[in-house]
Amino acid sequence: MATQVKSKQVRSSSFDFATRIQLQWVSVNAITGKIIAELPYLEVSTIERRLSNYSSATAELPWDDAPSNWRLATEPMAAVLILLWNGSPLWGGYVQGRVRDLSAATISLSLVTWEGYFDRVLVSTESYKGIPQTDIAVSLINKYGCRRNPTQVIAHTQSSTPKRDRTYDDKDDKTLLSALQDLQGIENGIEFRITWHTTDSVMYYPIVEVRDAYVDKTVAVSFNTESFTAFSVEDKYDSSTGANRIRATSSADGDKRPQSAWVEAYQNTYPVVEESFTPSTSIKNTDVLLSHAKKELAERGNGAHYVTFALDLLTSPQYGELWLEGDTIGWILDEKASQRMPEYKTGKAKCIGWTMNLTSTPTIHPVLDGDGLVG
Repeated sequence: MATQVKSKQVRSSSFDFATRIQLQWVSVNAITGKIIAELPYLEVSTIERRLSNYSSATAELPWDDAPSNWRLATEPMAAVLILLWNGSPLWGGYVQGRVRDLSAATISLSLVTWEGYFDRVLVSTESYKGIPQTDIAVSLINKYGCRRNPTQVIAHTQSSTPKRDRTYDDKDDKTLLSALQDLQGIENGIEFRITWHTTDSVMYYPIVEVRDAYVDKTVAVSFNTESFTAFSVEDKYDSSTGANRIRATSSADGDKRPQSAWVEAYQNTYPVVEESFTPSTSIKNTDVLLSHAKKELAERGNGAHYVTFALDLLTSPQYGELWLEGDTIGWILDEKASQRMPEYKTGKAKCIGWTMNLTSTPTIHPVLDGDGLVG
Protein backbone atom coordinates (compact mmCIF):
# COMPACT_ATOMS: atom_id res chain seq x y z
CA MET A 1 0.00 0.00 0.00
CA ALA A 2 2.89 2.36 0.63
CA THR A 3 3.72 3.59 -2.84
CA GLN A 4 5.60 6.64 -3.98
CA VAL A 5 3.39 9.67 -4.32
CA LYS A 6 3.00 10.69 -7.95
CA SER A 7 1.06 13.91 -7.49
CA LYS A 8 1.55 16.93 -9.70
CA GLN A 9 3.29 18.57 -6.78
CA VAL A 10 5.74 15.68 -6.55
CA ARG A 11 6.60 15.96 -10.21
CA SER A 12 7.89 19.46 -9.46
CA SER A 13 11.04 20.13 -7.44
CA SER A 14 9.01 22.02 -4.83
CA PHE A 15 7.60 18.81 -3.38
CA ASP A 16 10.28 16.21 -4.02
CA PHE A 17 10.66 15.57 -0.27
CA ALA A 18 7.51 13.41 -0.52
CA THR A 19 9.39 10.86 -2.60
CA ARG A 20 11.82 10.43 0.29
CA ILE A 21 9.27 9.88 3.04
CA GLN A 22 6.53 8.31 0.87
CA LEU A 23 3.35 10.27 1.48
CA GLN A 24 0.21 8.80 -0.03
CA TRP A 25 -3.49 9.67 0.15
CA VAL A 26 -6.23 7.04 0.09
CA SER A 27 -10.00 7.31 0.35
CA VAL A 28 -11.81 4.84 2.63
CA ASN A 29 -15.44 4.15 3.39
CA ALA A 30 -16.55 5.83 6.62
CA ILE A 31 -18.49 2.75 7.78
CA THR A 32 -16.40 -0.23 6.65
CA GLY A 33 -12.98 1.43 6.60
CA LYS A 34 -12.20 -0.31 3.30
CA ILE A 35 -10.28 1.51 0.57
CA ILE A 36 -12.41 3.12 -2.13
CA ALA A 37 -9.54 4.55 -4.18
CA GLU A 38 -5.95 5.70 -4.08
CA LEU A 39 -5.56 9.44 -4.64
CA PRO A 40 -1.93 9.97 -5.71
CA TYR A 41 -2.67 13.38 -7.24
CA LEU A 42 -4.57 14.88 -4.30
CA GLU A 43 -3.10 18.25 -3.31
CA VAL A 44 -3.18 19.23 0.39
CA SER A 45 -0.89 21.97 1.65
CA THR A 46 -1.59 21.92 5.41
CA ILE A 47 -2.95 19.42 7.94
CA GLU A 48 -3.52 19.84 11.67
CA ARG A 49 -4.22 17.76 14.76
CA ARG A 50 -5.43 18.89 18.18
CA LEU A 51 -6.01 17.09 21.46
CA SER A 52 -9.69 16.92 22.42
CA ASN A 53 -10.85 18.92 19.40
CA TYR A 54 -11.26 18.68 15.67
CA SER A 55 -9.30 20.38 12.92
CA SER A 56 -9.97 20.94 9.24
CA ALA A 57 -8.10 20.99 5.95
CA THR A 58 -8.75 21.79 2.31
CA ALA A 59 -7.81 19.61 -0.63
CA GLU A 60 -7.81 19.82 -4.42
CA LEU A 61 -8.27 16.80 -6.69
CA PRO A 62 -7.36 17.51 -10.35
CA TRP A 63 -10.14 16.58 -12.79
CA ASP A 64 -7.68 15.08 -15.24
CA ASP A 65 -6.10 12.79 -12.62
CA ALA A 66 -9.18 11.76 -10.63
CA PRO A 67 -9.91 8.01 -10.34
CA SER A 68 -12.90 6.65 -12.23
CA ASN A 69 -14.86 6.28 -8.98
CA TRP A 70 -14.03 9.79 -7.77
CA ARG A 71 -17.64 10.48 -6.76
CA LEU A 72 -17.61 7.64 -4.23
CA ALA A 73 -14.08 8.50 -3.14
CA THR A 74 -15.05 12.10 -2.34
CA GLU A 75 -18.66 11.68 -1.19
CA PRO A 76 -19.31 14.05 1.75
CA MET A 77 -19.66 12.22 5.08
CA ALA A 78 -19.36 8.81 3.38
CA ALA A 79 -15.63 9.02 2.55
CA VAL A 80 -12.60 9.58 4.77
CA LEU A 81 -9.30 10.67 3.24
CA ILE A 82 -6.28 9.15 4.99
CA LEU A 83 -2.70 10.37 4.64
CA LEU A 84 -0.21 7.52 4.84
CA TRP A 85 3.35 8.25 5.98
CA ASN A 86 5.61 5.42 4.85
CA GLY A 87 2.54 3.18 4.76
CA SER A 88 1.17 4.06 8.21
CA PRO A 89 -1.84 6.36 8.78
CA LEU A 90 -0.72 9.82 9.88
CA TRP A 91 -3.92 11.87 9.54
CA GLY A 92 -7.50 11.34 8.49
CA GLY A 93 -10.43 13.60 7.74
CA TYR A 94 -13.92 12.88 6.48
CA VAL A 95 -15.13 14.83 3.46
CA GLN A 96 -17.43 17.56 4.71
CA GLY A 97 -17.90 19.44 1.47
CA ARG A 98 -17.21 19.10 -2.26
CA VAL A 99 -17.30 21.80 -4.93
CA ARG A 100 -17.33 20.93 -8.64
CA ASP A 101 -16.74 23.99 -10.79
CA LEU A 102 -16.46 23.52 -14.55
CA SER A 103 -14.25 26.60 -14.77
CA ALA A 104 -11.75 25.11 -12.29
CA ALA A 105 -9.07 22.52 -12.92
CA THR A 106 -9.76 20.72 -9.64
CA ILE A 107 -12.51 19.38 -7.42
CA SER A 108 -12.34 21.31 -4.12
CA LEU A 109 -12.80 19.35 -0.91
CA SER A 110 -13.15 20.38 2.73
CA LEU A 111 -12.01 17.82 5.31
CA VAL A 112 -12.65 17.50 9.05
CA THR A 113 -10.92 15.16 11.49
CA TRP A 114 -13.02 12.45 13.15
CA GLU A 115 -13.53 14.50 16.32
CA GLY A 116 -15.81 16.62 14.13
CA TYR A 117 -18.05 13.58 13.62
CA PHE A 118 -18.54 13.53 17.39
CA ASP A 119 -20.10 16.97 16.99
CA ARG A 120 -22.72 15.48 14.65
CA VAL A 121 -24.25 12.93 17.06
CA LEU A 122 -26.42 13.79 20.06
CA VAL A 123 -26.31 12.42 23.60
CA SER A 124 -29.66 11.24 24.91
CA THR A 125 -30.76 10.97 28.55
CA GLU A 126 -27.96 9.51 30.69
CA SER A 127 -26.99 9.66 34.35
CA TYR A 128 -23.68 8.87 36.07
CA LYS A 129 -22.98 9.21 39.79
CA GLY A 130 -19.55 8.80 41.34
CA ILE A 131 -18.12 7.32 38.13
CA PRO A 132 -14.47 7.73 37.04
CA GLN A 133 -14.45 10.47 34.43
CA THR A 134 -12.71 8.38 31.78
CA ASP A 135 -15.36 5.68 32.23
CA ILE A 136 -18.06 8.27 31.58
CA ALA A 137 -16.29 9.38 28.41
CA VAL A 138 -15.77 5.83 27.16
CA SER A 139 -19.40 4.96 27.90
CA LEU A 140 -20.62 7.96 25.88
CA ILE A 141 -18.27 7.24 22.97
CA ASN A 142 -19.22 3.56 22.83
CA LYS A 143 -22.92 4.36 22.87
CA TYR A 144 -23.06 7.37 20.58
CA GLY A 145 -19.78 7.53 18.64
CA CYS A 146 -19.45 3.94 17.43
CA ARG A 147 -22.73 3.35 15.63
CA ARG A 148 -22.35 1.98 12.09
CA ASN A 149 -18.66 2.82 11.91
CA PRO A 150 -15.44 1.01 12.87
CA THR A 151 -14.45 3.30 15.76
CA GLN A 152 -12.60 1.60 18.60
CA VAL A 153 -12.08 3.07 22.06
CA ILE A 154 -9.05 2.59 24.27
CA ALA A 155 -9.12 3.92 27.82
CA HIS A 156 -5.80 4.82 29.36
CA THR A 157 -4.22 1.94 31.23
CA GLN A 158 -4.11 3.93 34.48
CA SER A 159 -7.29 4.13 36.53
CA SER A 160 -9.05 7.45 36.36
CA THR A 161 -8.69 9.26 39.69
CA PRO A 162 -11.43 11.93 39.57
CA LYS A 163 -14.97 10.61 39.92
CA ARG A 164 -17.80 12.69 38.54
CA ASP A 165 -21.56 13.05 38.67
CA ARG A 166 -23.05 13.79 35.27
CA THR A 167 -26.61 14.00 33.99
CA TYR A 168 -27.51 14.48 30.34
CA ASP A 169 -31.02 15.19 29.09
CA ASP A 170 -32.28 14.41 25.61
CA LYS A 171 -34.01 17.78 25.40
CA ASP A 172 -30.68 19.61 25.69
CA ASP A 173 -29.53 18.35 22.26
CA LYS A 174 -25.97 18.08 23.56
CA THR A 175 -23.47 16.69 21.09
CA LEU A 176 -21.03 13.95 22.03
CA LEU A 177 -18.11 16.29 21.38
CA SER A 178 -19.50 18.97 23.70
CA ALA A 179 -20.09 16.37 26.44
CA LEU A 180 -16.49 15.18 26.13
CA GLN A 181 -15.19 18.75 26.08
CA ASP A 182 -17.17 19.50 29.25
CA LEU A 183 -15.25 16.68 30.92
CA GLN A 184 -12.06 18.05 29.42
CA GLY A 185 -12.72 21.65 30.40
CA ILE A 186 -12.92 21.17 34.15
CA GLU A 187 -10.10 21.16 36.67
CA ASN A 188 -8.16 17.87 36.43
CA GLY A 189 -10.39 16.79 33.56
CA ILE A 190 -9.86 14.29 30.75
CA GLU A 191 -8.18 14.51 27.39
CA PHE A 192 -8.74 12.39 24.31
CA ARG A 193 -6.95 11.77 21.05
CA ILE A 194 -8.14 10.10 17.84
CA THR A 195 -5.60 8.36 15.64
CA TRP A 196 -6.10 6.22 12.54
CA HIS A 197 -4.89 2.64 12.34
CA THR A 198 -4.97 -0.10 9.74
CA THR A 199 -5.39 -3.86 9.59
CA ASP A 200 -2.88 -5.09 6.98
CA SER A 201 -3.67 -2.04 4.82
CA VAL A 202 -7.12 -3.52 4.19
CA MET A 203 -9.32 -1.69 6.72
CA TYR A 204 -8.67 1.72 8.28
CA TYR A 205 -10.34 2.73 11.53
CA PRO A 206 -10.10 5.50 14.16
CA ILE A 207 -9.05 4.70 17.72
CA VAL A 208 -10.10 7.04 20.52
CA GLU A 209 -7.65 7.17 23.42
CA VAL A 210 -9.13 8.59 26.62
CA ARG A 211 -7.16 9.41 29.75
CA ASP A 212 -6.90 11.81 32.66
CA ALA A 213 -5.19 14.95 31.41
CA TYR A 214 -1.75 15.50 32.85
CA VAL A 215 1.51 17.28 32.26
CA ASP A 216 4.32 14.77 32.45
CA LYS A 217 7.46 16.70 33.38
CA THR A 218 9.57 14.03 31.70
CA VAL A 219 10.61 15.51 28.37
CA ALA A 220 9.98 13.16 25.45
CA VAL A 221 12.33 15.09 23.16
CA SER A 222 14.20 18.42 23.13
CA PHE A 223 14.75 20.50 20.02
CA ASN A 224 17.77 22.74 19.56
CA THR A 225 18.24 25.91 17.54
CA GLU A 226 19.55 24.00 14.53
CA SER A 227 16.20 22.18 14.23
CA PHE A 228 14.13 25.37 14.11
CA THR A 229 12.99 27.09 10.96
CA ALA A 230 11.28 29.68 13.20
CA PHE A 231 11.01 30.52 16.92
CA SER A 232 8.98 33.33 18.53
CA VAL A 233 7.36 34.32 21.83
CA GLU A 234 4.18 36.42 22.16
CA ASP A 235 3.02 37.82 25.54
CA LYS A 236 -0.62 38.92 25.82
CA TYR A 237 -3.13 40.02 28.45
CA ASP A 238 -6.26 40.94 26.50
CA SER A 239 -9.95 40.12 26.84
CA SER A 240 -9.48 36.67 25.36
CA THR A 241 -6.31 35.66 27.22
CA GLY A 242 -6.08 37.35 30.64
CA ALA A 243 -8.21 37.65 33.79
CA ASN A 244 -7.41 37.23 37.48
CA ARG A 245 -10.92 37.21 39.01
CA ILE A 246 -13.24 34.70 37.38
CA ARG A 247 -16.61 33.05 37.86
CA ALA A 248 -18.47 30.48 35.76
CA THR A 249 -22.19 30.73 35.03
CA SER A 250 -24.87 28.64 33.36
CA SER A 251 -28.22 29.44 31.74
CA ALA A 252 -31.02 30.99 33.75
CA ASP A 253 -33.15 28.68 35.92
CA GLY A 254 -36.32 30.62 36.57
CA ASP A 255 -35.33 33.86 38.27
CA LYS A 256 -31.97 32.40 39.32
CA ARG A 257 -28.82 31.88 37.36
CA PRO A 258 -26.53 29.03 38.48
CA GLN A 259 -23.07 30.47 39.03
CA SER A 260 -19.89 29.70 40.91
CA ALA A 261 -18.23 31.82 43.56
CA TRP A 262 -15.55 34.18 42.33
CA VAL A 263 -12.05 32.70 42.26
CA GLU A 264 -9.13 35.09 42.30
CA ALA A 265 -5.38 35.17 41.88
CA TYR A 266 -3.92 37.80 44.20
CA GLN A 267 -1.18 39.62 42.32
CA ASN A 268 0.80 42.67 43.38
CA THR A 269 1.58 43.80 39.85
CA TYR A 270 -1.83 43.44 38.16
CA PRO A 271 -5.06 45.40 38.70
CA VAL A 272 -8.23 43.37 39.14
CA VAL A 273 -9.38 42.03 35.76
CA GLU A 274 -12.70 40.18 35.86
CA GLU A 275 -14.31 37.60 33.63
CA SER A 276 -17.70 35.91 33.83
CA PHE A 277 -18.06 33.07 31.35
CA THR A 278 -20.43 30.21 30.51
CA PRO A 279 -18.66 26.86 30.00
CA SER A 280 -21.98 25.12 29.28
CA THR A 281 -25.63 26.17 29.40
CA SER A 282 -26.71 22.80 30.85
CA ILE A 283 -24.64 22.84 34.08
CA LYS A 284 -26.76 23.42 37.18
CA ASN A 285 -24.33 22.19 39.85
CA THR A 286 -22.38 25.12 41.28
CA ASP A 287 -19.49 22.85 42.33
CA VAL A 288 -19.02 21.84 38.70
CA LEU A 289 -19.12 25.51 37.70
CA LEU A 290 -16.51 26.27 40.37
CA SER A 291 -14.23 23.60 38.89
CA HIS A 292 -14.52 25.26 35.48
CA ALA A 293 -13.74 28.66 37.03
CA LYS A 294 -10.62 27.31 38.75
CA LYS A 295 -9.32 25.83 35.53
CA GLU A 296 -9.99 29.06 33.66
CA LEU A 297 -8.11 31.02 36.34
CA ALA A 298 -5.14 28.67 36.09
CA GLU A 299 -5.04 29.25 32.34
CA ARG A 300 -5.60 33.02 32.30
CA GLY A 301 -4.44 34.42 35.63
CA ASN A 302 -1.01 35.40 34.30
CA GLY A 303 -2.08 36.16 30.76
CA ALA A 304 -0.82 34.21 27.78
CA HIS A 305 2.75 33.51 26.76
CA TYR A 306 2.83 31.79 23.41
CA VAL A 307 6.01 29.99 22.46
CA THR A 308 5.83 29.12 18.78
CA PHE A 309 8.38 27.27 16.71
CA ALA A 310 8.59 25.35 13.49
CA LEU A 311 10.79 22.35 12.76
CA ASP A 312 12.26 20.98 9.59
CA LEU A 313 10.12 17.93 8.87
CA LEU A 314 12.94 15.83 7.47
CA THR A 315 15.84 16.58 9.83
CA SER A 316 14.20 17.20 13.22
CA PRO A 317 13.40 14.38 15.69
CA GLN A 318 10.53 12.56 14.04
CA TYR A 319 6.92 13.02 15.06
CA GLY A 320 5.29 9.68 15.74
CA GLU A 321 8.57 8.00 16.62
CA LEU A 322 9.96 10.22 19.39
CA TRP A 323 7.03 12.45 20.31
CA LEU A 324 3.25 12.76 19.99
CA GLU A 325 0.60 15.27 20.96
CA GLY A 326 0.08 14.92 24.70
CA ASP A 327 3.83 14.59 25.35
CA THR A 328 5.98 17.19 27.06
CA ILE A 329 8.56 18.52 24.62
CA GLY A 330 11.48 20.84 25.29
CA TRP A 331 13.78 23.29 23.56
CA ILE A 332 17.28 24.65 24.00
CA LEU A 333 18.33 27.96 22.41
CA ASP A 334 21.89 28.70 21.40
CA GLU A 335 23.84 31.61 22.92
CA LYS A 336 22.83 34.22 20.35
CA ALA A 337 19.13 33.36 20.50
CA SER A 338 19.09 33.18 24.29
CA GLN A 339 20.44 36.75 24.51
CA ARG A 340 17.20 37.93 22.90
CA MET A 341 14.95 35.60 24.90
CA PRO A 342 16.85 34.90 28.13
CA GLU A 343 13.81 33.60 30.04
CA TYR A 344 13.23 31.06 27.26
CA LYS A 345 16.81 29.85 26.87
CA THR A 346 15.51 26.43 27.86
CA GLY A 347 11.96 25.33 28.42
CA LYS A 348 9.41 22.59 28.14
CA ALA A 349 5.67 22.47 27.59
CA LYS A 350 2.88 20.07 26.85
CA CYS A 351 2.22 19.58 23.14
CA ILE A 352 -1.52 19.71 22.50
CA GLY A 353 -1.35 19.41 18.73
CA TRP A 354 0.52 20.34 15.60
CA THR A 355 0.26 21.89 12.17
CA MET A 356 2.15 20.29 9.30
CA ASN A 357 3.10 22.23 6.17
CA LEU A 358 3.36 19.92 3.15
CA THR A 359 4.39 22.50 0.56
CA SER A 360 7.82 23.41 -0.77
CA THR A 361 9.39 23.85 2.68
CA PRO A 362 8.07 20.89 4.71
CA THR A 363 7.74 21.85 8.38
CA ILE A 364 5.85 20.79 11.48
CA HIS A 365 4.69 23.35 14.05
CA PRO A 366 4.00 21.90 17.54
CA VAL A 367 1.13 23.65 19.35
CA LEU A 368 1.98 24.16 23.01
CA ASP A 369 -0.43 24.40 25.92
CA GLY A 370 0.01 27.85 27.41
CA ASP A 371 -0.98 26.83 30.91
CA GLY A 372 1.02 23.64 30.48
CA LEU A 373 4.37 25.41 30.64
CA VAL A 374 6.39 23.50 33.19
CA GLY A 375 9.85 24.94 32.68
